[in-house]
Amino acid sequence: MLGLIPRVRRTTTATAGSTPQASPTAVASPTGTKVGNLSDLQAQGFVNFQDPKSGDPAVAVSLAGGGVVAFDAVCTHAGCQVSYDTGQKLVACPCHGALFDPARNAAVVAGPAPTPLASIPMQVGSDGGLYAD
Repeated sequence: MLGLIPRVRRTTTATAGSTPQASPTAVASPTGTKVGNLSDLQAQGFVNFQDPKSGDPAVAVSLAGGGVVAFDAVCTHAGCQVSYDTGQKLVACPCHGALFDPARNAAVVAGPAPTPLASIPMQVGSDGGLYAD
């Protein structure tokens, strides 16, 4: 019998149920790798990119109130690539229906995923760039 094993991901610094602390406040000398532009994020509500540390697909999301958060876009259930659903304002897995809430540190809100998506530290540079640490 074939069983699914949850994918082990790097841990995050946020605690379960906490609110992300990312902010669109511009940083004069951001650290990390530029992965997109704030203008694209604000226009679409999200930006897909590749996590410079893991090489995994990732997604940055613009939150109500102007916050910016980013997460690994690999579902913690079976490793499928997730995407941001602008209508639901949730990150959705097309394979088994898992839903993650970016406003609650990618907490699982539906489906079989055992853990939230791994967060990726994000900074907004004074040049308007999005930088992933």
